Amino acid sequence: MEPNPSAEQQRRGTCLTMTLTGGFAVFLLLVLVLATGGWAAYILWVGGFVALFGLIHYLLWGRLLLRQTAGERQEEDVRRRIEEREDDEPRPGANGIRRFP
Repeated sequence: MEPNPSAEQQRRGTCLTMTLTGGFAVFLLLVLVLATGGWAAYILWVGGFVALFGLIHYLLWGRLLLRQTAGERQEEDVRRRIEEREDDEPRPGANGIRRFP
């Protein structure tokens, strides 16, 4: 095997990994549903609805709050940069010489 695999080999490896992982997950879910007599399917449906609710909640509220506070975050970033510049300036009487530990 080559020490530096090409991009095509990396894509194939990634595709193979995803396919095997997905197949194994489907197999485990099928065994779980069969072993519990179908009750696991209901639990998976409920979990899917909870995940969908969480996604919708994030899209409606989370992104909205990020947009609303964007200005505040920008102001804080500017304030932090100004403080960093002030800390980097030489102190009076230092003659512009900086000593680094």
